[in-house]
Amino acid sequence: MSYDIKEFLKKFFSSRLFVLAAVFIILFAAIIIRVFTLQIVNGKSYQENFSLLIQQTRPVEAARGNIYDKNGKLLAYNELAYSLSIIDNSTYSSTDEKNETLNSELAEILTVLDENGESITNDFKIQLNKDGTYSFTVTGTSLDRFRADIFGKSNIDDLSYNDTYQFDEAKATAEQIMNYMMGEKKYNISDAYSQKIAYEIVVIRYAIDGNFYARYKEVKFATDVSDKTVAYVNEHIDDLNGISVNEDTLWTGRPATEKVHPSVKSVFMEASRLTEEGHFSQAQELMEKQMSGKWTQAYMPMCDIRIHSRLALPYENYRRELDLNRAVHTVSYTKNNIDYVRETLVSFPDQVMVMHTTASKPASIHFHVSLAPAIDGTVSFR
Repeated sequence: MSYDIKEFLKKFFSSRLFVLAAVFIILFAAIIIRVFTLQIVNGKSYQENFSLLIQQTRPVEAARGNIYDKNGKLLAYNELAYSLSIIDNSTYSSTDEKNETLNSELAEILTVLDENGESITNDFKIQLNKDGTYSFTVTGTSLDRFRADIFGKSNIDDLSYNDTYQFDEAKATAEQIMNYMMGEKKYNISDAYSQKIAYEIVVIRYAIDGNFYARYKEVKFATDVSDKTVAYVNEHIDDLNGISVNEDTLWTGRPATEKVHPSVKSVFMEASRLTEEGHFSQAQELMEKQMSGKWTQAYMPMCDIRIHSRLALPYENYRRELDLNRAVHTVSYTKNNIDYVRETLVSFPDQVMVMHTTASKPASIHFHVSLAPAIDGTVSFR
């Protein structure tokens, strides 16, 4: 019996069946290891990356509540506003087709916005001046980082001489960058478009490129657009692929027609003159004081908190500090041989501001707290 088993094993290990079985076992083990790696080791990472490619998350901001004064008069309310966004979720057979399709769609909607006196949301680091020239809106390291992003470099030090366009990428001017962005190697924008339309196409497409690894993430390029623009988009929605209308809400004050300044036209002309002369802060101050309604801000703060201490100047050993590790702001001083310490922190997750005041002597803390609303009304404590 023992001899038969040894003989069988000897024949088995020396036969082709053993080699074939060994190959199958090794392959099966490799498959098991691979499946384990995909499902267990890297499963979560792969699932997150896949979800990023196929799923789109759109946060919907809740509308704020209305505010009334003690007589029941409406002070602040939600106002419906529309915005435009674009998602490049189409497939193209070539880069030329993509450029032609996107540029054509954007030019169409940009022309509508221009005709309706509306503008796009623009955080591009190059601006189009009135004389048709281009200039940077940032300097220093921010400008170097912008140049690196434009030319697809991960580091600023990677910028080099561009043989195709015959200029140094690290020193590229605004004009050179715009020529590059509009050229065949990038967005290939047709010369048939006006300079303003071509510039705005670059602005929006550069923002779209920022979502290269999340193609289903929308880019909002125009806010608070008119009903006329919304109607055009809805009527041509089949031709404007990827462009959609969003409903937003703005928290604003009541109409204040009775507060309109009687000389608003002359004020506007003066503000325009100051703007053309480069006195932007003066123009803004003039318009805010003599053109804006009384309550016209969106997202107006409810009130200011005022803390009135009974302690009069001067103080001794006055010190202010900010602890970045604890996110606590501390003020300490000495008055009448009593040491006072006031610690303040703000928690965004908890939506609360906490102020803790201590004194080295009992019954030494006295102050009056009040709320000063920015709008007409009263504030009560509960």
